[in-house]
Amino acid sequence: IVVGGDAAITPATYTNLNIATKERIYGENRQLTSMRVAERFFPQAGSAFVAGGLRFPDALVGGALSADKEAPILLSNSANLTPAVKDYIVKHKITDVVILGGTNAVSTNVQGQLNTAVLEASK
Repeated sequence: IVVGGDAAITPATYTNLNIATKERIYGENRQLTSMRVAERFFPQAGSAFVAGGLRFPDALVGGALSADKEAPILLSNSANLTPAVKDYIVKHKITDVVILGGTNAVSTNVQGQLNTAVLEASK
């Protein structure tokens, strides 16, 4: 499985992978790619992690925790919650969200929007 579109993993690199079965998971941007990964690998998740989508240290460090908890890492814009993240939380009735990183990575505005999304998912 290759995660990322042509800008992240070139078509030549993808074509040259010496494996029998290949699958590419990608979205229009990194936030939507994280949604596609979540849909593919965590269709029944009851919890999720949210990290800022511009810098990756928080998401990378959260990778092992995500695997252990069987919960996706969703990437969001830092100033406003990415609509696809909210939609995923509501659609999958996510009632437990953990933010990875400080307020420079995920703002207090996004924290409030996540709280609202979790309340909506709880209904």
